[in-house]
Amino acid sequence: MAQKKGSRHCQVEEFRKDLKLQNVGNPVVLKGEEEYLVKWAVNLLTDSLIQVENRDMDLVVLDGTTVTYGQIEEEVLALSMLSPRKVIWVRDFKALEGASPLTGDDKTRDGFLKFLEEIGTEDNLLILSNETVNGATKIGKWVNKNSKSYDMTYLEEGALKGWIKKELHLAGKETDYRALEEIKMRSGYFNKGTRTNLMVLKGELEKVVALSDSGFVRVEDVKAAMSPSEDDFIFDLLDLIMSKNKAKAMKKMSVVLGHMKPYDITRRLVDNFQLMLAVRELLDGGFVEKQISEKLGVHPYRISIFSRYVRQVPANTIKKWLLWAYDSDWKMKSGFMEPQLSIELLIAKM
Repeated sequence: MAQKKGSRHCQVEEFRKDLKLQNVGNPVVLKGEEEYLVKWAVNLLTDSLIQVENRDMDLVVLDGTTVTYGQIEEEVLALSMLSPRKVIWVRDFKALEGASPLTGDDKTRDGFLKFLEEIGTEDNLLILSNETVNGATKIGKWVNKNSKSYDMTYLEEGALKGWIKKELHLAGKETDYRALEEIKMRSGYFNKGTRTNLMVLKGELEKVVALSDSGFVRVEDVKAAMSPSEDDFIFDLLDLIMSKNKAKAMKKMSVVLGHMKPYDITRRLVDNFQLMLAVRELLDGGFVEKQISEKLGVHPYRISIFSRYVRQVPANTIKKWLLWAYDSDWKMKSGFMEPQLSIELLIAKM
């Protein structure tokens, strides 16, 4: 089955099965990019131990970027107030990726690992979550070997469609295959260059629901509510061009032409090729990504994306792409060439 990145797969079903069998262990580690799924798992674990009205007393959420080992131990050892067991969630626990918690107590990492080994299944439940777990660190090795760890990474295609249908159903709406495909495409969820996630998509679905005037979501409702990201297609296009798959690049562009005006496409190509060239030249000049972000006034994450691409392409090649994009833009705006043909010839040159 196709997956979003590498060989990882989202372990929602494994988590659900273990929870049903009361086999999640203690501590529980939740990793992965999907914050929505991490919160979903935390809520299920909490609901299994604490009544809703007692959450304020027996659910403790700690900031993993500032917490110390000693503070975590204190909370795990503290008596619950109104429930059989407390739940302690250490959110964004950066120690899992190798960062050192703040000093301020005498609890060392090795002492903390020993403490984790002594936590029993009947003790207060400890949940550690972070986007990544570095298996090369001591704590990462311990987690991978001794704890129940669930990867809450991006959903695969079938699971995503199921999630969308469920969210729409909860809102009193049903839909069909065509509308689901349109939501998937417009969300950019499977575009390698974006960071679209379920939290963002949930907000988009709320707009779809609000604009749908019946109990059935149609393709037209999706198109009215969800605008395709202007930059999303750029990264897919670059992936295909760099893999020398011109046929798929042409097919991708024909899909994009169904949702964006040709003039908007060339404008986005010019803007992004300009940025790529600037990033490449600054990297060649010895600048690091953080410095490039500050110098160009562009978000660090976007710079990191373009850095990954430009390291594979010489500056002269990017200059050619930029000149060809200018030429394509001029030809269509001057009436010298039909817009779609102009863009297709641009892709063929690249």
